[in-house]
Amino acid sequence: MKKLILITGLFIFSTTLLHAQADSKAIQLGVKGGVNSTKITGDDIDDVKSRTSFNVGYMF
Repeated sequence: MKKLILITGLFIFSTTLLHAQADSKAIQLGVKGGVNSTKITGDDIDDVKSRTSFNVGYMF
């Protein structure tokens, strides 16, 4: 019974924080993009190369 109350309380609490980062309640549409650049180094890595990747998506 205690686990059920705890899980229910956590669920209700987490749903209230769902829009914590939104600045308004209006629907926002847009395009997002980004670039990632990584480089793996270490003692056991023979081939050290950097890798660049891109990502594009939409948001609503």
